[in-house]
Amino acid sequence: MTVPVAPIYRLTHEPDGTSYTVRANLVDILERELLGPTGGPEELLPVSPRQVYLVGHIAPMKLAEGRADPGADGDDLTSVRTDEAGSREQSGVPAEAADDAGTGGGADGEDDDGEDAVPRQGMMIPASMGLRFQIPRDLAEFTVTASWGTYNSTKTGEVDRNGRPVQAYRRTPVGVTEPIAVADLTPGRTHTRVLSGQVCLRIDTYDDPSYGRWLVEIALCNDQETPPTIPVSEWLFQTKLHVKAGGAAVFMPVRDVLTHDAGEHNEEMRRLDLQYRDRLEFAVGRTCSVGWAEERGTRRATAVWTTWLPVAETPQTQAEPVAGALLDMDALARATSDALRAGLAPLVDGYGSLAERPGRRCGRVAGTPARHRDRRGRGGPGGARAARSRRGAPGHRPGRAGLLPVHE
Repeated sequence: MTVPVAPIYRLTHEPDGTSYTVRANLVDILERELLGPTGGPEELLPVSPRQVYLVGHIAPMKLAEGRADPGADGDDLTSVRTDEAGSREQSGVPAEAADDAGTGGGADGEDDDGEDAVPRQGMMIPASMGLRFQIPRDLAEFTVTASWGTYNSTKTGEVDRNGRPVQAYRRTPVGVTEPIAVADLTPGRTHTRVLSGQVCLRIDTYDDPSYGRWLVEIALCNDQETPPTIPVSEWLFQTKLHVKAGGAAVFMPVRDVLTHDAGEHNEEMRRLDLQYRDRLEFAVGRTCSVGWAEERGTRRATAVWTTWLPVAETPQTQAEPVAGALLDMDALARATSDALRAGLAPLVDGYGSLAERPGRRCGRVAGTPARHRDRRGRGGPGGARAARSRRGAPGHRPGRAGLLPVHE
């Protein structure tokens, strides 16, 4: 058997000369490099995956007393609590396990420079990951798909320059889909569903009658106990949970300002709630981040999932030209008071006319909660006229007329 070599990089998206495709390929490459697997579902790595992938893995649940295995290929723990309280409280493994003892921290067995070592005393690597989401009380069932990869060392029949056997690491993909009947879940009690060996799902539910929903928290747990030298095979890599309900748009927002009154008294937060009322979140991550598939026009999502490398698309904004406005920063810095008023007045007038357009008049957008309309009313016709009348007042700062951007 020969030592595996790095695979030839094949781009997921065929280059077409557009910046969109370049960015898509860049995101894909970063995900393969940081999360993996770089070489496909059953890749063969020349070094431990703990040295290759920085995110996406969860550790065994705790250290098993008396299971020391000096000959095992894995991560050596240099600082472990052996007191009775430590064995009871410890969940996950100390961060000292991040250095691969089996390879000496490098692919050829050489140690890293001492200056690169970061003290991590007391830090723990988590043994679980998951998410929380919201479903209506009348939902009968949803489906959870858990996926991860495990790596097992295999001998190559070769030796390195120090005469030590060279090992490679073969990935085994694992995927399990479990239907979850909501009737089987009891609020306040943890429901455990074994997936494979000592890997399981733990599901907690909480009743939220005020908004007619259940809060569901699901964690993928690595319940294995490990000796101080952690075998590579006991780590779970590229962990992910994906939840859906047959494609139906049933997942509810974490908070919807149109229906949830949080009693917010902070003026700025109320303005932000209003401005971003259509930017909804449908899940909250545990140890990781989350994503979702929102169905337009329903304020619901058809699926939620975990992700270790979240991606967001920011729409391109192109500002419309404002006739007569002074926008050059150098010119603004040199302008007199009269020139400044004259140069910025078109912006104030523009905001006023925007607020008076049909369908965009402040306080008249359908579905706006009454508690927010007073904030929008300040930008109505009266507010716009007041803004124009005040723009020449001493001490008035153009552009602060109490107008809010209103989404259509």
